[in-house]
Amino acid sequence: MREKVRYAVVEVLPCDDLNFNKEEVFDEIKSSVLKLFGLSGLSEAKLWMINNSWNKNMGIIKVDRTFINKFKASVLTIKEINKKKASVRTLKVSGTLKKAKSFLNEYKRRL
Repeated sequence: MREKVRYAVVEVLPCDDLNFNKEEVFDEIKSSVLKLFGLSGLSEAKLWMINNSWNKNMGIIKVDRTFINKFKASVLTIKEINKKKASVRTLKVSGTLKKAKSFLNEYKRRL
């Protein structure tokens, strides 16, 4: 049976004009999930960074559908990335990758 997942569009808000790469952000998101929900929560989340989506401190992360609210909570607890002050927020959650990508492209265009 196919897994049901959600796609979360996330944005990093740095204090300075810094650009973080996707590995730094994804590692910080994984560690915040680990701190809040432990190893079982991290495995339950089934987090996956969509590779070609990361650009200008925004990207898409695949999350298990039953864990999406816990994912949002753990993302809000991030206060720094690689010892640089920054926060991460979830802009939108979508059921399909196509809709998440179109939202991300539209959001970037409006900036």
